[in-house]
Amino acid sequence: MTHRTAYPNLIGATEDLILGQGDEQDVITSEQELGKDFWDDLQEAKENFSFRLNGLTPVATIPEGLVNKWIREGFDFWSAPANEILQKLRLEHYDAFIISGDKTFDH
Repeated sequence: MTHRTAYPNLIGATEDLILGQGDEQDVITSEQELGKDFWDDLQEAKENFSFRLNGLTPVATIPEGLVNKWIREGFDFWSAPANEILQKLRLEHYDAFIISGDKTFDH
């Protein structure tokens, strides 16, 4: 049996809960289409990146599907500092979602 939940957001993450039959394990799958608009907006954000003096500098655009994966793995995404999130993106080879490039900061 599959239960599908579509989250109403700009890029439409979808998660499926597949309930196993008998001794089979339950499985959660996550799927998210990242269309041309997503990649175009990401490229524009990279090209226009600058640090903001108010401290609210976006440094990455992370798809909901990846955030959900990290949360399931125990990573406290919502409390993690930006530099820790950037480090995790780089370690897991998701550099494409970083809009700040190689620029760093100490917050």
